[in-house]
Amino acid sequence: MSTFIHAAGSADEAGIADPALELAHHIKALTGQDPASVDKISDEKSLELAMDNIPRIIEGSSDTSEAEGVLNVVCWLFQRVLENNTAPANSVTLVDKFVGKLSADPKMQPALRLKMLSTVYNVLGGNGMARYNTFLAMVKFAAAAGEQELQSLTQECEGLEDKVAEWGVPVAKTRELCTAIFTAMDAHKNKEGSHLYRRKFLSTFQGTKDAAQAKKEAAQVVVDAIGDATVFLFDDYMQLDAVQALKGDAEFGKLHELLLIFASDSLAAYNKFASGSGPYIQKLGLKSDDLVFKMRLLSLCTLASSTRVMKYADIAGCMEIPEADVEKWMIKAFTTGLLEAKMDQSTQTVLVNKCQDRVFGTREWEVLRDRLMSWRNNMKDIMGMIDQARQRQQMQAERMIQQEAQ
Repeated sequence: MSTFIHAAGSADEAGIADPALELAHHIKALTGQDPASVDKISDEKSLELAMDNIPRIIEGSSDTSEAEGVLNVVCWLFQRVLENNTAPANSVTLVDKFVGKLSADPKMQPALRLKMLSTVYNVLGGNGMARYNTFLAMVKFAAAAGEQELQSLTQECEGLEDKVAEWGVPVAKTRELCTAIFTAMDAHKNKEGSHLYRRKFLSTFQGTKDAAQAKKEAAQVVVDAIGDATVFLFDDYMQLDAVQALKGDAEFGKLHELLLIFASDSLAAYNKFASGSGPYIQKLGLKSDDLVFKMRLLSLCTLASSTRVMKYADIAGCMEIPEADVEKWMIKAFTTGLLEAKMDQSTQTVLVNKCQDRVFGTREWEVLRDRLMSWRNNMKDIMGMIDQARQRQQMQAERMIQQEAQ
């Protein structure tokens, strides 16, 4: 029995003659029954017996390693049943049942259960719907199990678009999975992760007629972005159809106005908005002082995008600060990476080298095109100089050969 208990990758590798029978004997022993009472059993019946006794397999094992060994054999038997004896129409049902048994108790050996769920996912091959259901179950299980288990699954959630394309599931299923992921991350205070998967959720509404259905999540994404001290580019949010659906909405229309200010307007515009909407900003969970800080930097970006040389007086005006504080605020802008520039105290000016554009529209595309054209022309000049140098070197070498020949 010890060989069976410690089976690693598969029953074949462990040298088990009849894994279905050995598994049944082991489970009978765990449940206090006589193993000899079973002298013959089909793969399907043995698998069903194992699925019904997963808690006993885990609790009855002497340690995690032993439990894992038994469950590895169960997974191996599951794969064999799935591949050899299950009609395609019934395969999803079988997978869902097995996954349901494995994920039934997120507090009993959660790491082991999650590992087995991952094994099931990996053996499913090209069965897209079954893989989708398994992955969704893994997300919900990890969320219920705890922060550590959810963190261990985070890497598996990367490349979600590729997974969805591979599974071939309808967009409604994609939305359900994204919702499960960001809900799980919300529960465990992973703001960055929940924001990312909410945006993925919203992206599924692009070009559809049902974008208004996602207004609640769109509003949450906008609030998170405005309140995030590291987010300064809002143009991408404005491009989302679900966010555009907030415009003029009875509940979220004012939030869309606020987003528009952060996307392209000035500190003066924000102050005007805040003067009549202070309670609303507080209701959103945002701090006005933090928003003023961000809008000062964004207003500076607008000024820097319009000229290469900024006067201290103009900077103070757009940021609504004393001229004496300009250099301090310029350092803050440098620190955020929004601006690369040189300050000249003698002339009270700032020479702009690079600045983040707040809106990437026609003008920005033209600037990018001009830069690429300039880069291409410079490369042509450099290649021409290299070619000329190569020709001169070749001619010089030929002359030296001729001189030596004479």
